[in-house]
Amino acid sequence: MEFLSSKKEKKMEFLSRYSQKPDSERPKIQTLDRITVLPDTILLHIFSFLPMEDVVKTCILSKQWRFLWTTVSALMFSHRNQPDEDLCKFISFVDKTLVLINCPKLKIFSVDFAYHRRFSADVNVWLCFVTKHGVEELKLDFSNKHNFGSGLFQLPQHLYSNGSFVKLSLSMCGIVPKGLISWKSLKSLTIGSTELSGNMIGNIVLGSPVLNFLELFNCWGFDKLEINGGSLRKLVINGYLNQKKGDSVVEIWAPGVRSLDILGCLHGKIIQLENISSTVDAKLDFYLTKINHDADDDFKMEKFMLSDMLVSIQLIKYLTFGTWFIEVLSMLEIKGLPSVLPKCKRLMLHTPIQERYLSGIVNLLHSSPDVETLIINMTPPSFEFEVCFLETFFPSICFTFITRGVLRLVFND
Repeated sequence: MEFLSSKKEKKMEFLSRYSQKPDSERPKIQTLDRITVLPDTILLHIFSFLPMEDVVKTCILSKQWRFLWTTVSALMFSHRNQPDEDLCKFISFVDKTLVLINCPKLKIFSVDFAYHRRFSADVNVWLCFVTKHGVEELKLDFSNKHNFGSGLFQLPQHLYSNGSFVKLSLSMCGIVPKGLISWKSLKSLTIGSTELSGNMIGNIVLGSPVLNFLELFNCWGFDKLEINGGSLRKLVINGYLNQKKGDSVVEIWAPGVRSLDILGCLHGKIIQLENISSTVDAKLDFYLTKINHDADDDFKMEKFMLSDMLVSIQLIKYLTFGTWFIEVLSMLEIKGLPSVLPKCKRLMLHTPIQERYLSGIVNLLHSSPDVETLIINMTPPSFEFEVCFLETFFPSICFTFITRGVLRLVFND
């Protein structure tokens, strides 16, 4: 106690001694600038998470940082949600920035803006820069609602033989190689909002020997997706822009794919899973737009697609179903169609808990004898939800799981 009292008295003496003195006579306490003393490698790592406009501005914050930004290995340019009249300034900013970059090997190059063909020469210069600097991750998002079809930027031919790419993300880019594709290091590929033939997709997979992830986002033009050979393990079809009137079919032959996701709006396109013999994890969270004036015709199409899928996914262990799947399944259950999933171990449902879905969910569980885990991602509670859940859904689910001895039941908001 005496030690603490003495320490407190000394502190009060120090404060009283200097509190009455003018600033010029007070002892100067030097503060440590923790940011400035960081090594350049750490600073550059921090810069890699920032838009390039902010990275360039760091040159005025410190003499040490005056030229540091020119050695950053991740260049990310974006002109989204900004006035169209500033687009030329953005193009000029990218041009000038690339001239000053002094990093021999780049990891990331990302450009996101509403492309117009008058900028094709600039973009081609940027992509020559990409090739010269061995960029590993390239992202081009040229989404522009006015530039579908002939207005797309056409990838230059030298990109199709680039051995540095590890990850590619291309949106609204025309993919028309004149020769073979050779992406020997590519592991992840996302293609969005462009026309692709089934043969083109197959050639991409064959020309990318280590590719293990492929996502097609709102693409169109392929009626048969045949993936043979290669090392592709994850396939995602996220929406399909159906350019044809009436319904049409996409056949999927992917015997080596381990994980399959079919998501988004298919615009009346019927998916047929012809061969997914190696798939152990599937997510079917899509929906179809109504394409016929006759509701019975639409239901026949939905019935055909879902019934066919149920046969194709019988041996899959981990399944995720979305709202459309559950709703149609409920109607099929009423009509006496089976939904047996004998090998399913984990079942995840992305659906609100409403009365029209209950029969499908309950019957699905009863006809899946090996399910060990049920996960329901549901919307926030409403009056309809509370009534249905408390009076109908919860007792049925509890009885089903308790009698079977299931490990756990999880509800996520």
